[in-house]
Amino acid sequence: MYAALEHQCVLSSQAISDLTGEEGFQGLVQGLLRANWGMNWEDWWTLIEWSCRHRCEGDLRMGVDEERGIVLGLMEMWLRREEVVELPGVRERVEALRGYLLDHGIGAAIRGLG
Repeated sequence: MYAALEHQCVLSSQAISDLTGEEGFQGLVQGLLRANWGMNWEDWWTLIEWSCRHRCEGDLRMGVDEERGIVLGLMEMWLRREEVVELPGVRERVEALRGYLLDHGIGAAIRGLG
């Protein structure tokens, strides 16, 4: 899903590339991305954050450590993206979640230690 959103972000940027350099360009891209694909980076990271912070022991999903590793890897890739500089609120949310995962881990939250 991350790769698909990443691809749609590129397509949205290209679709309005004649506006490159305009103030608020990334806001326009994010709006177009949400309109065309149903979510943008803010929506994506909101879902990921909720999923990480509300994991239950009975969930039928991959193991805690595997999921944590995947999410942290996606964060590292996303934080290197060019548009991150223009999305400070989203960047702060991702960095806060990254800190949470590194400091407490998903497993600690499940056990009530987070």
